[in-house]
Formats: sequence, C-alpha cells, structure tokens
Amino acid sequence: MAAQWNEIPAPTGKETLSRTYPAGFRTDVIDVPIETNDRGLEYMIRMQAGDTLVYSWEVLSIGDPQAFYTEFHGHTDAAPGQAGDLMFYQKTAGAKASGSLIGPWPGIHGWYWQNKSGGAVTVRLRLAGFYELIAGQAGKPAEE
Repeated sequence: MAAQWNEIPAPTGKETLSRTYPAGFRTDVIDVPIETNDRGLEYMIRMQAGDTLVYSWEVLSIGDPQAFYTEFHGHTDAAPGQAGDLMFYQKTAGAKASGSLIGPWPGIHGWYWQNKSGGAVTVRLRLAGFYELIAGQAGKPAEE
C-alpha cells in the first residue's frame, strides 16, 4: 500500500507555526467613545513578546468612513531617561479593520483613533488572544 502522507517538519524559532502560552486565552468586546472635531484617543493593551492577538474594530455609526483615522502601533516600556522603541503596524483612514499581531516585544500595543467627522462616535473593539487590558482607559464592556 502506498504512503498517504509525506511528513514535513514544522518550522521552529521565530517561524514557528504553533505556540503554547502559560496564561489563559481571553476575549473582550469593548465600546470606546471618540469625541468629534479632530479629537483623538488611544486604546492600548499590554502584551509579551510572542503573544498573539486577533482583533477587529468598527465605528458603529459614521457618515464618511474616510473622516476616521487610525494608527495601530506598539512601543516598549522606556527606561527612565532613555528613549523606547516605537513601531507602527498600520496607518490608514477608514471605519473598520481586522487582523492579528504577534507581539514583537514586551510592551504596550494598540490603536490611536482620530474622529474628524461632525459627531461623536463609538468604536466597537473585539479582542481575542493573549494580552492584558490596561486599567483606567476610556471604554466599557459592550453589550452585544
């Protein structure tokens, strides 16, 4: 009988396809209010290097999606008197996005949203993976 499968070794190191984590998987859905007239707001989470996040966000009601700007970025925790590292993952206009992130380093990762429309809006942010919420930020758990 002929063999049905050729076993291919899985990549290791940074190219690994499978990861295990000591902390539990979590999910959150958060509504974040954003004021009008070019007001901006950051919503950030904490991740460790190699942690995986799957996310989506959308502005619940906006007339012109191009009037909403976002920067998805992350930065290290800077030591006193020293500059930290900052990386932009995406900069764009639009009223929704979905994707994933594998944390490049331990630190803070998240979104800066700027509302250039004529009225206040709410961003519904959906998160799943391995991360920590940061206390004291704008937003509240969503009721779906």
